[in-house]
Amino acid sequence: SATLAKNNVVIVSGLAYGIDSIAHTTAIEEEGKTIAVLGGGLDKIYPEIHTTLAKQIVKTGGLLLSEYFPGTSPTQYTFPERNRIISGISNGVLVVEAGENSGSLHTVSHALDQGKELFIVPANINSVASKGSNRILVEMPDALVTEPEQILARLGIEPKSEENKDILNLSEDEKKIYEIVSFEPIEFDKLAQKTKLSVSTLGSLLTIMEMNGIIRRLPNNIIEAVV
Repeated sequence: SATLAKNNVVIVSGLAYGIDSIAHTTAIEEEGKTIAVLGGGLDKIYPEIHTTLAKQIVKTGGLLLSEYFPGTSPTQYTFPERNRIISGISNGVLVVEAGENSGSLHTVSHALDQGKELFIVPANINSVASKGSNRILVEMPDALVTEPEQILARLGIEPKSEENKDILNLSEDEKKIYEIVSFEPIEFDKLAQKTKLSVSTLGSLLTIMEMNGIIRRLPNNIIEAVV
């Protein structure tokens, strides 16, 4: 999300927990534009905790988009319905992880019907949360991507120079993590001991840093710096 936003790609997602909110937030942090397609009316932000994020999206020149009348609460049916809009207004769809019955697979189906580019990140073959996306990769190997530059190339965008990238534009806890993993790869439990961060906090920070391309996870739960 960070790399794409820096290269003037508008990030479209669904304002949900996890990857959606990280994608929106990262785009804003990089002074890019982002669109959130809602599963309910514009006055029914879900999850409610993302109300502040929704306001930030609008404040920074982004967009909240919904086909539902004000007052319409989201349901288990409206979220899959809105996925066709996510793909419909996009040049391409990126799937990071999807189980066999994931709503992301509905978005993939819409994207293919709409003639959109499809990008899929390979994921853990032993995880039920990635069975759906990995299955599509077997059927459509050309969709595989492992770095954002591949997406830019498929979209015909020349990436901006990263020579002045400031990798230390991090929170204090992220800096603490980076100083350790940039010295040498380290196992997760040892990293938790050295940083004195809780397992849940460390896991969340590592997820954000990994999605920002700062660290990566290796087999046996080893963490190493990328930049």
